[in-house]
Amino acid sequence: MALRPTPYHVMRTRQILLHVGFGLLAAGALYVGAGGWAVVETDQALAELSGGKKSGPVTYEGVTFSDIAKARRAIEEDVLAAWFPWMTHTPAPVGLLICAVAFGWLGGVARTVKEVSLNQKRFDHKAAWVNALLGGFAGLFLLGISVVIPAALAGGEKNTRPGVLLFLCLFGGMFADKLYPWFDAHFNRLFARSGKEEQKQQS
Repeated sequence: MALRPTPYHVMRTRQILLHVGFGLLAAGALYVGAGGWAVVETDQALAELSGGKKSGPVTYEGVTFSDIAKARRAIEEDVLAAWFPWMTHTPAPVGLLICAVAFGWLGGVARTVKEVSLNQKRFDHKAAWVNALLGGFAGLFLLGISVVIPAALAGGEKNTRPGVLLFLCLFGGMFADKLYPWFDAHFNRLFARSGKEEQKQQS
């Protein structure tokens, strides 16, 4: 029995739904990443403020706080709850993790847009998901690198700047196909060099 071809309007509707889903994917990644960024930026700003000179009592929304740092925390939490209610009680390290993965994911989405618009490739929803997933893993990988390397070189824990990490993960997600081979080649070279040094010491 011969298979009937899929009607044109069904294929067209499917393509439209895939494009709409892809747009929602990009918008969701941007919103989630912005929420993680807001959490980390707020936490760092409040940490700097709390380390300053203590002020007198401050009143905000009819509530009196012992100093301006606590009042500022209440203001920042209200702003965060208005835009990102699901992030109000999120710890800063989790916000940093969300920011890195989401903007890496967004970079993978941007890579698909570049391939379709500039390279004139046909939109493939499976390839788009793969690009986004690779971008998310690239963001997570770059977050680990940004934390591990400064700590190893400086001998202590260093705070990662959220703005720098944001764009680093975005570009890492866009060029994830080149990022992984580049790091793989450098790590292989590093391990080969350390193996030669061990052989020299043993001999």
